[in-house]
Amino acid sequence: MRINKFISEAGKASRRGADKLINERRVIINGKVAKIGDQVNPGDDVRVNGEQLRIARDHVYIALNKPVGITCTS
Repeated sequence: MRINKFISEAGKASRRGADKLINERRVIINGKVAKIGDQVNPGDDVRVNGEQLRIARDHVYIALNKPVGITCTS
């Protein structure tokens, strides 16, 4: 996956915001400064301003047995 998409999915910035971070040399992949278009593989160490980023790959599903009369929305 492209580095800007990875940063976006990690919740750190939008894709355009991620491109800005990359151009400002604030993104590191496995100890090397990232460039626009770099690819990220599972297990790569990605850091923005020194903070390691991770993406949750699994979805969490919640089933709720609610009482009658209680309104719930997503």
